[in-house]
Amino acid sequence: MSTTFRQKIRKILLIIALLTNVTLLAQTRSKAFGQVMLLDLTGEAQLLSDWIKTDNWVVLNFWATYCGPCKTEMPELEALVSKTTNTRLLLISVDKGDQRDQIDAIVAKLGLQSTVLLDSYQIAIKQYDSELRVPTTIIIKNNQIYQKLHGYNRSNIERIKTIIGANH
Repeated sequence: MSTTFRQKIRKILLIIALLTNVTLLAQTRSKAFGQVMLLDLTGEAQLLSDWIKTDNWVVLNFWATYCGPCKTEMPELEALVSKTTNTRLLLISVDKGDQRDQIDAIVAKLGLQSTVLLDSYQIAIKQYDSELRVPTTIIIKNNQIYQKLHGYNRSNIERIKTIIGANH
C-alpha cells in the first residue's frame, strides 16, 4: 500500500473514531474515562484509556500554542516525571488542526520527548474539564483522578511531585 493511501485510510478511521467519541462522550460522562482516540505527532491513533488504565501514575497535561504558561510548565513536568520510574507524561494539545506547524515548532523548540497527542476537536479536554482552561494538568492512577490542577505555578509542580513521589 502506498503512504498516501494509508494516510487517507487513517484519516477516515480518525473521522469515524471522532464521530464515535461524540456519542461515547455523551454516554460516559459519569465514568472516569471514555474511549477517546487521538492522533500523536506521527499520525498514529492512540486510545487514551490504554494510557490511563495502568497501575502507574499518568500526568495528563492539556496545553495550547498560544499559552505562555504552558510552554514553561511542559519542560518542568517532563523533568519531574523523568525522575520517577512509575509515571508517564502525556501532553495533549487542544489547538485546532490548522495549527499543526506551530505545535511541531513548540515541541521542537522545547525539546520535548514525551508523547504529544492532538485534541483538535477538544473532545478529551471537554470530557475531563468543562471549563476548557489551559494549562490543565490531571493526575491519574488506576483509572481514577487524584488531582486536577488549573494554571501554572510552582506550588502545582510541588503538589504533583508529592503525589507521584518524585525524588528531589
